Amino acid sequence: MDIRAFADQFASEMEALQARGVKTVPIESIVQYLNLVRNSSHPTPTPAELEEFKATLAEQVEFRRLRHETDLEMFKSVILSGQNAIRSMLLVCGGASVALLAFLGHLATQHSKALPLFAVCLAWFAIATLLAASLSCLTYLSQWLYADERTEKIGFGVNVIVIIVALGVIGTFGGGIWYTYAAFLELNQYTLPPNFLTPAAG
Repeated sequence: MDIRAFADQFASEMEALQARGVKTVPIESIVQYLNLVRNSSHPTPTPAELEEFKATLAEQVEFRRLRHETDLEMFKSVILSGQNAIRSMLLVCGGASVALLAFLGHLATQHSKALPLFAVCLAWFAIATLLAASLSCLTYLSQWLYADERTEKIGFGVNVIVIIVALGVIGTFGGGIWYTYAAFLELNQYTLPPNFLTPAAG
């Protein structure tokens, strides 16, 4: 096979791959294909050898494509799991803040002197909610930076910050639970109406 015939053969292989929807071919696959042709036992590859070369190249390209699609799906699942985790954190922290505010509103009508006991609790839950809300912005920023190779390292750093902030949300929410528990224990020293925890009729 002369150089022109080989070029025609190689070009036809690339066009066939392009027609199948393959946009890129790894250099490693091309090198292996060329080595198969170069190491052929005949100066001019037989039709059977050419078919073997085609099958080998197609197999390698298909393997690369499947691995890329698998990696892409795994990446999508990680992003989706992260988004669900952020929503859950925001919902739980925000719900705790709203529930505590409702309780404090009821407490203010019965025994306003006990309100300072829950000030720290509300602050912890509010901070946890703020951190959970900031996670969405930081996650968007990290993905935007990942899209460009020049800022990929910065995106990785922001991603680390996202993980730290997420741990901070969990820790802050845990602190709010602890201080709320302590506040309820101290609430026993106040004399509350007998029907304080009973919902008002009507």
